[in-house]
Amino acid sequence: MESLARLREQRVFRCRLSADRALESVEEAGAFLRDRGLLTRTADCALPSLYEACHEDPYQPGSPGFATWPATKWPWFGELADRGHLIAAVHRGKSLLVGHEVARLLDPICRAEIARMRAADRGWAGCWITWPPRARPASRTCAPSWGSSGRS
Repeated sequence: MESLARLREQRVFRCRLSADRALESVEEAGAFLRDRGLLTRTADCALPSLYEACHEDPYQPGSPGFATWPATKWPWFGELADRGHLIAAVHRGKSLLVGHEVARLLDPICRAEIARMRAADRGWAGCWITWPPRARPASRTCAPSWGSSGRS
């Protein structure tokens, strides 16, 4: 059995928590997303964070909110979404960037849970996962059927 110290070392490496593993390009960020499967925008839990892996000074040090985002690498979250990755607002209202493989795994689970919730409560609000990213649908919808879309 691995020691707790060894597991922490692995997490630091795999989540790019040390400055020597800082992301240098949006392409590296895409590879990081594919490797981890999903990323939070900012660090707020044990999930890997895109902005934390950038190791870049904040836009406005000492200020709250958006000012804490990386000074030059903040657009990468949206750029990865523009490349076809899913953004889901499910983690306590936080944005999760979901890679293609994980989206394929989540799709049937989420659809089944949504159907269950709607059956249990006709007034249940549903979800707002949209495709393409950042385009709000005319009606409530969920993620596309990843299994049949041909996306890779």
